[in-house]
Amino acid sequence: LPGMLLGAIDRLGVCLMNKIEMLFPSQWWPDGTGFLTIASENGNANDFPLGNMPWSHWIVEEDDPPILVCYATGVFAERIETMTNEEIETEGVEALRLAFLDDVMDNDHCNTTHGIAYIPDPVRTHVTRWRSDPFARGSWTVFKAGTKGMEDVHAFQQFNSKQRGVGNLYFAGEHTCDGSVDGLDIGTVHGAYLSGTLAAKELLVHSRTKSANS
Repeated sequence: LPGMLLGAIDRLGVCLMNKIEMLFPSQWWPDGTGFLTIASENGNANDFPLGNMPWSHWIVEEDDPPILVCYATGVFAERIETMTNEEIETEGVEALRLAFLDDVMDNDHCNTTHGIAYIPDPVRTHVTRWRSDPFARGSWTVFKAGTKGMEDVHAFQQFNSKQRGVGNLYFAGEHTCDGSVDGLDIGTVHGAYLSGTLAAKELLVHSRTKSANS
């Protein structure tokens, strides 16, 4: 491979974000809630390297059915890939109860305040594990320190252009989208899809040409 392309590959990184989706038997959060945030009890930033703030950010995906989604990043996202769904569910619900349950409850899970009196166990929990997925190995690409920006992005499409009709190796993905074709937008799902479509078409042309000449 050309040196410029090898450099572009070397300067490319892959980030990780996982989602933990919990379906509850009933809605326990107030109507109109869009998200839930859990602050850390420890103010020492050294205890949370690389954004390791477990269970800090939840989105209310639906009220009916009642679904909460926790976004896991950094070290936290890496850690949950090593855990079972049951372990993740137990830890997540414990964090929610610690943060949002009122302290005073009677035997019927009711209290005299207007806070949250009861958080049930989820009915089902779904967890993404993008780093472990052999077809993904992460969530999205990033430019590492020392990148040459769009020059690195162009390197992939320039290589593809030189391969056109003669080569059997093409690069695709959101990190290869340099805008050279309408819709080939960097960092987008549609750009990634289009880049794969274009690469597949070139491979088909090469395959048919090779078959015709053999």
